[in-house]
Amino acid sequence: MTDITVTLPKALEEVETSVLIPNGVYEAELIKAEKRIGAAGDYINYTIQIYKDEKPISRCFEIISLAEQSLWKLKTLLIALGMKEPKGKKLNVSNTLNKRFLAEVIVGEYQQKKRNEIVDYFPFESPIVKGKEKETESSTVDDEEISFE
Repeated sequence: MTDITVTLPKALEEVETSVLIPNGVYEAELIKAEKRIGAAGDYINYTIQIYKDEKPISRCFEIISLAEQSLWKLKTLLIALGMKEPKGKKLNVSNTLNKRFLAEVIVGEYQQKKRNEIVDYFPFESPIVKGKEKETESSTVDDEEISFE
């Protein structure tokens, strides 16, 4: 058998993957945010690290529309993060990163493939984490502020 060597466009340790986890409420952390523009308007695309027993077990991706009728979802997330509502129409998205909350995760289907979806957010209050400083991987925000205008 001959050796076959390929050159990858990036190192595999840099590739994000997620493992299907059972329905339940899990500890979660916002680790990355990007402002994007879609056919229906602007939105925030979050990468969320899911934990069980303080160990990362999967990642979910959450899209939060910035359309006026959808701002309830962003407000629910801010409450779960323990953040105060911003005054005015500006939100510094970087302030939402590296914060923990509880996420209700279900197994859903998208394009005939099973995947995890977050259906609700809850404040994270646990004696296991209180008082501990957590080391986090570096996070990125593409835009410092996102306007609701």
